[in-house]
Amino acid sequence: MVCATITRDRLSVDNRLAVQIRDALHRAIVTVVKVKSEDVEIRVRDKGPLDLNSGELAIEIDSGPGSDGWRLVVCADILREINAALAPVVPERLRRKGSSNMWLRVFTGGASTPIGCPKMAH
Repeated sequence: MVCATITRDRLSVDNRLAVQIRDALHRAIVTVVKVKSEDVEIRVRDKGPLDLNSGELAIEIDSGPGSDGWRLVVCADILREINAALAPVVPERLRRKGSSNMWLRVFTGGASTPIGCPKMAH
């Protein structure tokens, strides 16, 4: 399972653009991280009044290490490939330092379970 969160400034990233970014991110994660489409959860959030030093667009991707831990070894390459896949969708004004950032966190520990199904935790 891969979970990604897109945080946007509504004035800079309208709903139409947010959906385009979401869909391109989904395709990129499936291809680059090598997971099934249904194993990618993407959330789109608006930047809030309590956020500090937030740009116009931020993308956070959380993933496990993959079989044999391969994602730990190539996480910078994964980010570069996803970034390249998003370039045609993300406007030039958002593709610069200070306007947007993307993070990839690869966890070697942790657990997940469907809500209400504690016996399925893994």
